[in-house]
This record gives sequence, C-alpha cells and structure tokens, in this order.
Amino acid sequence: MTSLQNINAPFDFTYLHSFSRDNDFLIEIIDLCLINTPLYMESLNSSFAKKELERVIFFLYRIKSTTSVMGRNDISIYICGIEKKILEGLSYPAEVASDIAVLTDLIYLFYIQLEEARQTLV
Repeated sequence: MTSLQNINAPFDFTYLHSFSRDNDFLIEIIDLCLINTPLYMESLNSSFAKKELERVIFFLYRIKSTTSVMGRNDISIYICGIEKKILEGLSYPAEVASDIAVLTDLIYLFYIQLEEARQTLV
C-alpha cells in the first residue's frame, strides 16, 4: 500500500478554504464529518462481515471522500488500495480484513484529530 503521513500531521484545509475562510463554515464541515464518519465505519465493518462487497466499496468511497476533503490524502490513497484489492478479487477477505482493521485504527485517530481541530476553531 502507501506510506501514511505522520498521523499527527495537521489537517490541510486548502480545499475547504477555496470555498470559504470562515471558521463557522469549517466547523460545520467538521461537524458533518464527526457525525458521519463513525456511521460509515460501522456500516463498512458490518457490510464486510456480511461479505456485501458493493456496500463495502460504497462505504470505503464515503470514508475516502471525507479524508480527502480534510486533506488527509494519505488515508485516501490507502483506501484506494483496499478498493483495488476488492475490485480485483485479490486476497479477499483475509488481507482485506487486515487492511480494514488498520483503516479502523487510522480513522479512530483521524476522528480524535478532527475533534481537536474543531476546538481550535471555536
């Protein structure tokens, strides 16, 4: 897969700043991520357990979009690797299961960082 950025690297809000530099706007977007990301992860893990590959891909895409918007392209690229393995039918489910476990840990840290980033904007 890809090498991941330092997990403690600050968020890159460049993309969001192209829409608005207003902190209220950033807080609103972060709040949406804080609400939706745990739901996406829960649905991803549930779909994976049920071997519902289309839904797994759907939720990977949702999570990838969230991490991209927040400037964590390293996580997005990691997700692309998981998607590729699933779509190519490689190593499913053993290797993909470990990739999703790593992603779960990454998203947990990402979520904590989002909460911290939000606090700096208030």
